[in-house]
Order: sequence, then C-alpha cells, then structure tokens
Amino acid sequence: MTRSARGSVEAPGRRVAQKAGLNRGILANGWGALVRRLEDKAPVRVVKIDPRNTSQTCNACGHVAGESRESQAVFLCVACGFGSTPT
Repeated sequence: MTRSARGSVEAPGRRVAQKAGLNRGILANGWGALVRRLEDKAPVRVVKIDPRNTSQTCNACGHVAGESRESQAVFLCVACGFGSTPT
C-alpha cells in the first residue's frame, strides 16, 4: 500500500505528491493501531517507554553513555563493563 508512485525516467509516475502524503498518513497511523490492539489483548503487559537514549543505556547498571555503543551491533558499558555482541 505504501509503495512509491515515482515511477522511472521512461515512465514517470502521476500524482506523486498526493501519494507521498497518503503514505505518510498510513505509516504514521500504523504504529498507533498496533499499540492499541496490543493494549486490548494484554492491558497490563504493554508498557510505553521513552525511546530517548535506550540504545545507549546499560541493562545491567543503567548508566547512559554514547561511548558505550561502538556500533549498532556492539555494546560495551564504559561504567561496569557489561557487554553484548551479536551471536
């Protein structure tokens, strides 16, 4: 449903701006519907959290530091040494 309407050089798409706006609306509302459905099915188990700094927070000690995240796949806490690497 959210495929681009841009087309190609040989066959350019029509109404690309309108389709882009529709895509934004579909994608923005999709997450809200998912959260609502999960809350209906498991009201106590769904917890909304603030996403800020979640990838830089140590699960063991709670320390927040950007230096702990070496890459997207590798985390090594600079405070306690807790680390996780891909398997």
